[in-house]
Amino acid sequence: MRPPAPDLSEATSAVSLRAALLLLGALGCTPLALGCLPSQTPAAKASEAARDLNSSMRWGRTETALEYTSPHDRNEFLERHADWHTSQRILETELAGLYMVDATHAIVQVDVEWLLEDDTNLRTTRLEQKWVEKSGKWLLDKEERISGAEGLFGEDVERAKPKHDTHFATKVIR
Repeated sequence: MRPPAPDLSEATSAVSLRAALLLLGALGCTPLALGCLPSQTPAAKASEAARDLNSSMRWGRTETALEYTSPHDRNEFLERHADWHTSQRILETELAGLYMVDATHAIVQVDVEWLLEDDTNLRTTRLEQKWVEKSGKWLLDKEERISGAEGLFGEDVERAKPKHDTHFATKVIR
């Protein structure tokens, strides 16, 4: 005769209860864990705004870039960048550094690689941008060239001399 089969209902219910308690514990801790995550730091927010503005200008999206400029500097910003993508070709913009003056002011340095449309000399200019946080949004407040090639903001520059045709004179015999 066979022994009777063990009653597994108690063991199954114990395992189910343990799994349910673990699941509830995990779900209960999730809001606490999410609440403990740090919010984005002022430096990260300033860096993101600077990257967005400079990337927008690199690709010719001036309207998007203007969203990151302070209202009192918008007209000057447009004047400084008037030649971008017309007589100047912007090849690259790269954030070279970020310095937080305080929680609402930052200084960002940007390297811009560019060409004049009629000149193949690669030029690099370093800009210094002063950013300020107003009402939770970082805005470009001031921008100037601090080193590198002049001409990025419309200054007169020396251009490469055009090369002359070096073919020999020919005579047509008829």
